[in-house]
Amino acid sequence: MIHRWLTPFPSSFKAANDAMYLQPKRLREIALCQCFPWTLNQFAKLFPDAKNPQRAARAYSERMLRKGLLQTGVVDCQCVVIGSEPLCTSMDEKYDIHEVAYCLEQRFSGASKPTRIFWPSTEFSKRFGAWTGSDIYPCPHKASHDLIVTSVWLRFLEVAPELAIDQWESERFMTWIKSASHERGPAPDAAICNQGELLVAIEIGGNYQA
Repeated sequence: MIHRWLTPFPSSFKAANDAMYLQPKRLREIALCQCFPWTLNQFAKLFPDAKNPQRAARAYSERMLRKGLLQTGVVDCQCVVIGSEPLCTSMDEKYDIHEVAYCLEQRFSGASKPTRIFWPSTEFSKRFGAWTGSDIYPCPHKASHDLIVTSVWLRFLEVAPELAIDQWESERFMTWIKSASHERGPAPDAAICNQGELLVAIEIGGNYQA
């Protein structure tokens, strides 16, 4: 059973849209609860109405750092650009696993480079009652993977904001819930849930053989 964390989220599509377009500050708080790592380019997508989204994102990150609500660091990773659709789904009657493996290999064919990333701090967790937050990045070697999860969430925010805001569950959240309830077993990289029922499991493929 997946349980919603304590800070209340919008409970309808209209409320989700209100949160998006009328309360941008609240949307950014929700974004930091739904996804752990962020780049400046990803932050910029939370400022679609700004004259210069990159400048707005930089000012936002600096402000949050001064308040102790964000942590930052430079890690070697790849900022992968994902497509508008998943590479394959369980709804596909047939898909070529070799083709999927090749697409994943191409996705990670570029060289890693030092990249500044940001993530919510423990102070952020205390202030907003969220489950997430850390003063160190727990798994720097997974940063490329984690940033793809953030990109997937941003894609949901664009096409189905009610899912991104109200029904998205991250792996960190699900792992935390499992630990608190002494459950065992793996958790997907993210999931779309409705009142505790898992509707869609999301997995980010790695660079591995077919």
